[in-house]
Amino acid sequence: MSSQDEIQEPIWKFVKTAKPLRLFVQIFMVLSFLVGAWTITKPAFEYATNKFNYIFAIKPEDKLLKQDKFSFWAGFTLYESIHPFSNTDDHLASYFSNRQKLLKSFEVLGFDGKDASSITDIKAYSFIDRMTKNHELRDRLEGFLENRSNGNLELYRAGFALALLLTELQSPSVDKSKVQYHVQQFSLNWAKAQGAVKYKLPEVELFYSDDEYFIYSQPNLMKKSVNTLKAIKQFYGQI
Repeated sequence: MSSQDEIQEPIWKFVKTAKPLRLFVQIFMVLSFLVGAWTITKPAFEYATNKFNYIFAIKPEDKLLKQDKFSFWAGFTLYESIHPFSNTDDHLASYFSNRQKLLKSFEVLGFDGKDASSITDIKAYSFIDRMTKNHELRDRLEGFLENRSNGNLELYRAGFALALLLTELQSPSVDKSKVQYHVQQFSLNWAKAQGAVKYKLPEVELFYSDDEYFIYSQPNLMKKSVNTLKAIKQFYGQI
């Protein structure tokens, strides 16, 4: 018997004879086993849970959707800010309403939107200055979201493309090539967002396939676009 065994043996004899200590050691060993087992199985459990939730389209908690929700709406509402008509004096009411929605989105996303709030006195700026500031704001926001890898940028771009499409479809002279491009961009970014998030995005009617010839029908596309926006609103909620 080694000297180490001689030292340890009396200790274990004492533990075996002392019931409180024996119970404590037993509990400690069981907990150690459970912690070790959980460490090994946790990744597999989380993977299975995510797949189960995805297959059955189980919606995550709202707090997990918050960043994604405001990324989409930031893109959708930002388009209104850079639209030429939105920067004219005749559209001040809608401009400020839209600006508040943007600021709320920026706050949730953690984006420094000081440039958005710095032109509250819009009358002090010329039309060109307003447009320039808003385009600079767009570039900064996209750069901010591009540093993430969780689908925020794709959802932002999907919202932007959908806003562009709806505006073009309501134009007095609709440009078919622009409509086709916006549908492509929305479909592309929506698919990229689905590949980045762990939950199943809502089913949308607006879809473009490169394998199919693009058939332009303004009433049909308007209906699909509106229904797509409704589905996203219902899923994420509105700001």
